[in-house]
Amino acid sequence: MPLHLVLGGVKSGKTRYALALALDFSLVKAGAKPKMRDKPYYLASCEYIDGEMASKIAAHQLERGDEFITLVEGVNIANQLPALPANAVVVIDNMGMWINNLMHHQLDIKAYSTILLDYLHSTTQHIIIVADELSFAPIAMDKITRQFVNHNGFLNQQLAQLAGQVDLMVAGINVKVK
Repeated sequence: MPLHLVLGGVKSGKTRYALALALDFSLVKAGAKPKMRDKPYYLASCEYIDGEMASKIAAHQLERGDEFITLVEGVNIANQLPALPANAVVVIDNMGMWINNLMHHQLDIKAYSTILLDYLHSTTQHIIIVADELSFAPIAMDKITRQFVNHNGFLNQQLAQLAGQVDLMVAGINVKVK
């Protein structure tokens, strides 16, 4: 199971890097001229909640162009993946937004995380996960933010243990962690 975790802060270049990885992994490099095997998938965890978020979604769609097959699922990410080809390259963007959605809908984050982690452990798909790295921030003052940060941190730790590769994005530069 090739799992690649791309961590970073807000506007650190996580998504851009993950998209470039996905396109690279989707190339058949036999011969002098590499060619695209199949379009990679982009699984967005963002839900349309307001005008600002809709603008952000539109900007991300423009950045991807038509090089990706886009799927949108704010809650049941693990349910979308089995329908994709066994050799698919999939970018899942973003775990922080996904946790936010689960909290917003008052769902069991541990149960949903376990389902996703179990799937990731057994899949043959090449999965690139984009996640927020929040461990550099000070301890949040309010309870709900602390809960979010804790859920995010615990999920990142589990993903990093499962991943074959982990990169941390800093100011648009990838730093290899694992």
